[in-house]
Amino acid sequence: MNQKDTFEIRSKICPNKEACPYLNFENPEKVLAERDYLRGRVDEMEITFNLATGKIKLLYKEIASLKEENTALKAEAKEERKKIYKPAKKEKESGKPGAPFGHPGITREKPKEPDRKVSVHLKNCPHCKGKVKRIYGKGAFSDHTQEDIVIIKETILFRHYKYWCPKCKKIVAGIGKGEIPRSYIGPNAVVISNLAHYDIGIPYEKLKRFYTDIFSLPLTTGALIGMDKKVAEKGIPLYTELEKRIKDSSVSYTDETGWPINGELHWLWHAGNKEVSLYTIDKHRSHNVAERILGKNYKGIIVSDCLGAYNLVKAGAKQKCIAHILRDLDNLTILYPDNLEVIAFSVNLENILHEGLDLKKDYEKNQCTLDDLKASREDLEKKLEALTRVKITNKKAEALRKRLIRHKNELFTFLSYPEVEPTNNFAERQLRSSVISRKLSFGNKTKAGADRHSIMMSLIQTAKLRDKSPKDLLFSFILASPEIRAPTFW
Repeated sequence: MNQKDTFEIRSKICPNKEACPYLNFENPEKVLAERDYLRGRVDEMEITFNLATGKIKLLYKEIASLKEENTALKAEAKEERKKIYKPAKKEKESGKPGAPFGHPGITREKPKEPDRKVSVHLKNCPHCKGKVKRIYGKGAFSDHTQEDIVIIKETILFRHYKYWCPKCKKIVAGIGKGEIPRSYIGPNAVVISNLAHYDIGIPYEKLKRFYTDIFSLPLTTGALIGMDKKVAEKGIPLYTELEKRIKDSSVSYTDETGWPINGELHWLWHAGNKEVSLYTIDKHRSHNVAERILGKNYKGIIVSDCLGAYNLVKAGAKQKCIAHILRDLDNLTILYPDNLEVIAFSVNLENILHEGLDLKKDYEKNQCTLDDLKASREDLEKKLEALTRVKITNKKAEALRKRLIRHKNELFTFLSYPEVEPTNNFAERQLRSSVISRKLSFGNKTKAGADRHSIMMSLIQTAKLRDKSPKDLLFSFILASPEIRAPTFW
């Protein structure tokens, strides 16, 4: 029996079915209808309220996340402004400026024998213009030696006398010392252009003015580029040898930086060690380029930052740059100084990393053995695993935690191989001169120019690493004289 049937039965019995005194003389049927309606509305409102409450919680969480992100962006913007806009007035540094206490002074070694001597005499006093008398005997003179550059443009005519060779049945002629066959520009001018453009980073337009104003030798930009082309072409065999050396090396410090070609972004890659420095410019920043440089199965140790391109490259071992991770930790502490979770994570991770770096220093001072380093590596990796086990609510710190998990076996490789550095600072230093050149010249206009940059920088930097003169190396490429040989690198 439903509620309506019950009401009808009661209404037949109740004499006050139209106006019940217990309902303030309201119609019971109307009151029950209103009650059912209100019950339905209450149920609907409860559902709506629950949905709204859940939505509000999500919005509060999103607002908190956006506030955190906004704070981080403001801090990042502040740091970037500090880099761009230098303070108008430098803060006074405490202490006396100059070399640190106990630092040995260094001065240039004076030439033993001068190229020429100049006697300086006086007729009148430089102060009162009165007549002077020369002093004789002890202390009658003082010497002052200075070095200077003689700027002179020399035009050389090579007269080739012809000879008959009975054996070859030909008329032959020789090549003069310092002569570049079929070239109107001499070797010194070519080498200065090579070193000024690639090693120092002077753009061709400024280099053209330099030749005109200083040497009185007007050269066009095309002439300067043509001189570089000839030298780079002769350096290709040695560049190919450097590529082989890198693939066979025991360690490679790698890095890359942006390099525009005609306004389009490319990448300047570096791979090298204390014996070889190899550069290449490619449109891509993928593992395919890294494999082309190092080989598909590199047997040595790759020291790099955490760029994903190196993850797919097979190698004997890998070492991720500790300096990059420490810089990330510094940024976290600057961005979130009041976030206790982030600060605790940063401090603990920094202590673990510095403990590994200190162990390497102790090994270099013969204060511990290689076995001690290997045992310490296992302990440090266990500490790192324990630290990265807990998820972090902060997005940036959580991204770093996940990165550490991905590379957990590549952070302390330098403890198993002490000859390997824990950072890729070597690669960054090798790229520095190219970065300066990029700021001045904005990269290259053509792919051919980029290839020349790769070749010339590889040759020049490798020569420096092996204590060879880049100038002598370039001379050996441009001179056909048998008296000048290429430096023996290996």
